[in-house]
Amino acid sequence: MCEEYYNMEDDDDWACEWETCLEGPSLKRFNEIYNVSGGFDETDVATGVTIFLIARTIVSFLKSISNYELNIPICIGYHDQDPIMRIKKD
Repeated sequence: MCEEYYNMEDDDDWACEWETCLEGPSLKRFNEIYNVSGGFDETDVATGVTIFLIARTIVSFLKSISNYELNIPICIGYHDQDPIMRIKKD
């Protein structure tokens, strides 16, 4: 979470100074699928599985926030990911 957000910034990765990181729920089944695939990008199959899991996570997150009227920009990122992705504008 950011206390201040600079919406004129073209690159969300530099649009604010991070104050807080919110941990999401555990996705145990996704973890099991990831572990069976053999790692992040060891093979083409592993890369495909990783992309699939990221897409499913983003869709799940979007569904969860659609229940609320939020007038703030929403971005999502993953550990060691650069840049973050803006998924909703204010």
